[in-house]
Amino acid sequence: MKWQYCIVVEDSTRSMNYGIGKYVECLKKVLSERSDINLIIIHVTKIQDIQHNSVFGDIWISRAMFENKSSLELYLRNFLDVAVPTIIHFNGLLIEELGAIFRNMIRHSRVVCTIHFLSWYFSLMGNKTLFKEIIANKGLVDLHPKASITYKYYLENKKNIMFCDFVIVLCNETKEILVDYFEINPTKIYVIPNGLDINENFILRSPIKDKQIIYSGRIDPIKGVYYLAKAMNIVKRVYPEARLILAGDSTDEKYLNDCLYDAENIKYVGKLTSEQLHKAYSESIIGILPSFHEQCSYSAIEMMMHKLPIIGSNTTGLSEMLSNTPQNCVSIYGNTSFQTDYINNIALCIIRLLSDEEYRKKCSIDMWNTYTNQFTFDHFKIKMNTFINNIQLV
Repeated sequence: MKWQYCIVVEDSTRSMNYGIGKYVECLKKVLSERSDINLIIIHVTKIQDIQHNSVFGDIWISRAMFENKSSLELYLRNFLDVAVPTIIHFNGLLIEELGAIFRNMIRHSRVVCTIHFLSWYFSLMGNKTLFKEIIANKGLVDLHPKASITYKYYLENKKNIMFCDFVIVLCNETKEILVDYFEINPTKIYVIPNGLDINENFILRSPIKDKQIIYSGRIDPIKGVYYLAKAMNIVKRVYPEARLILAGDSTDEKYLNDCLYDAENIKYVGKLTSEQLHKAYSESIIGILPSFHEQCSYSAIEMMMHKLPIIGSNTTGLSEMLSNTPQNCVSIYGNTSFQTDYINNIALCIIRLLSDEEYRKKCSIDMWNTYTNQFTFDHFKIKMNTFINNIQLV
């Protein structure tokens, strides 16, 4: 008997154009190769009057439909076979309402979620030490301006995660956080890092004409781009010819302007097509991700594919990805003057890689080996198929 596998995606979220969207495409590719699965995509949209026609295999629902759960269940029954075992796989934390409907409709169902982010990453800019204090003190307001809202989000996240039968995380540190602070049973957590294949848009390294450094991702405060921009002011004193490419879109014009202020050695190119992005990687000498939160960055994997040495922060999963080159992993928190130290240390890492060709080549090889040993699509596919096989047996 074939199983139904329903992937729930929130089409209105910006992250669908970045990491979560790429993750869903990779997951769909794995599932499409299985003969024991009927794949169904459930699109959750903010638009009340749905313009898309739902069919078996492609279902569109709006947030407004959640207000009448009985009506929503009747609607879903038109497109789902409630008599067959079903996995419903969420890619966000709006789980409980829709998950409960599935459990009510389909007796033999499994609720799965992939944790792409937790709300405290954003409210506290990835500061795990502060998160621990807030949880221990149950969100006391005087601990931090966002302590109360962080604790509220924590309780909501915990409730949704506990509702799931199984949880997928993208790095070991997230598993530790779920076990230690969210009290999630470790036996229901699977660590499945992201993976990518070299595709038709991959471009071999070009002769490097100048000292080009690349950042790829959203231009958001959580990504630490402002601190990278300030570090480039230090770098240009030593290497005036060095330049930074910022590839990614921004919805915060003020933040973008702050990043670009007095920065003639920084070029903002916006969100690039896949082909344009791979070309930019191929022309660069260093990749950099100064994020305050990453679990398993697709940008980092793409940089590895291009054999770029990567400078990153020691946040969440990024330090795991860069464990073969820990000297290029810059500490974010740990003292009261972290902003100045962070900027200076990013600059020092860039200058070292620019000035030492042998060291740069070694880091390049280390990143390529990390990619081939851990982050190819085949690695992701094997682990995901093992996970699906295991939960089908339960």
